[in-house]
Amino acid sequence: MAEETLETAAARAAHCNQLGLAASIQFMGENVRDEQEAATATAAFLSICDQIAVRGLRSSVSLDLSHIGLALSADLCAEHLAQICEKALSTTRISGRKR
Repeated sequence: MAEETLETAAARAAHCNQLGLAASIQFMGENVRDEQEAATATAAFLSICDQIAVRGLRSSVSLDLSHIGLALSADLCAEHLAQICEKALSTTRISGRKR
């Protein structure tokens, strides 16, 4: 969803769902310069997962590994990716049922 805020992206995803379409939400950006930027991006992706769950959306989250720290450290990126994957798995809906 190409929107300016998570709230509007989630609303647009909900509208797509009402039309029978799945959605994908992404926090735009890449190639962060420091660990704080990578942590901020990771927090944004975790918030996206929360919104998908709270709203019961049929949506995925899309990200670029460089946005969560790959250019800084493979270990840092792996840590952030694990957090996002754990959150996504805990909030995933499969066939309309929460996992």
